[in-house]
Amino acid sequence: MPVPSSRSRGLSTANDGRTMAHMPNTSITRARWAQAQQFEYDEWKDNAAILESEWQELVDKYGVFFPSITSRIGLTASSKILDVGSMSTVPARLLGTGIITGLEPLAEKLGITGREKLPVVTMVAARAEEMPFTNASFDCVVCRNVIDHTQDPASII
Repeated sequence: MPVPSSRSRGLSTANDGRTMAHMPNTSITRARWAQAQQFEYDEWKDNAAILESEWQELVDKYGVFFPSITSRIGLTASSKILDVGSMSTVPARLLGTGIITGLEPLAEKLGITGREKLPVVTMVAARAEEMPFTNASFDCVVCRNVIDHTQDPASII
């Protein structure tokens, strides 16, 4: 069965203020998660056009909002920023400052680990549910369009 596009998949959330941790049965099977990751990989591999269009969409939607976050919370050039599920676009770059680490489970498959593709970002290949960092390692965390792509959404919040 084909996996729907990430643009058409949405996370069901309660309208009564409950958090993901309070919602029953929010996790998916590892097999379903792997299927979704394969879909994402197939969509992004060998498709330079999607990178440019996704980046332009980020700039259009958040180009003003992200810099206001930077000033509002006082991020500086030495602030440590984690971008969870960053893919190749790394939305945290819109903050305009800081030491950015991108966390992306497909980083190795897409060839975007380290700093080769984006010199201002250190890309780490890992799942959000299994972050290879100690608590309080970052000053700011960016997480855009990720929760519905995780195996266990409640565990990453």
